[in-house]
Amino acid sequence: MTPEQKQDNELIQIKVDNGAESSGVRTQFLKRMLEFVDILNIPIQLVYYPPYHSKIP
Repeated sequence: MTPEQKQDNELIQIKVDNGAESSGVRTQFLKRMLEFVDILNIPIQLVYYPPYHSKIP
């Protein structure tokens, strides 16, 4: 991200399903998300879909 783009963003929301590979108890997933936050230096909010929720509108 350019400095201008970083300045425009206060928070990034990432929508994830609650599947096995992106579950909140998966330490590797959380470790990589923390590394991503450290690179961007912008807070990230993980927004989990409810179980069995269709992601197709």
